[in-house]
Amino acid sequence: MPARGDTEWGLSGAGSGPVGGTLRTSAKKEFNGTLEGMLFLLEVSMDDEALAKDPVGELGRILRYWGGNLRHYPMKAGDGSEIYDSEYREVGRWRIEQGAGDEREGAA
Repeated sequence: MPARGDTEWGLSGAGSGPVGGTLRTSAKKEFNGTLEGMLFLLEVSMDDEALAKDPVGELGRILRYWGGNLRHYPMKAGDGSEIYDSEYREVGRWRIEQGAGDEREGAA
């Protein structure tokens, strides 16, 4: 079995490799950095019609979608994207920023 991120061939007919096969590649990004000092920020406007009707359901859908979709990003400062509701209206944004330091410092 190929390692994550490797190319894998699935046969759809006789033969092997690209002839008679279907190329499948993993879209997952390998994380090769540090998250130390980074902030993951997710902002969603609660004024949206879909969120007003079913805030728990709509926020759950947004979190599930982005929880699965984050693997397509290298997870570095500056990454981010718009967030859409179930009616494909823009309702917010997520982003990764370099933090200003650990806000817990000095806390007892």
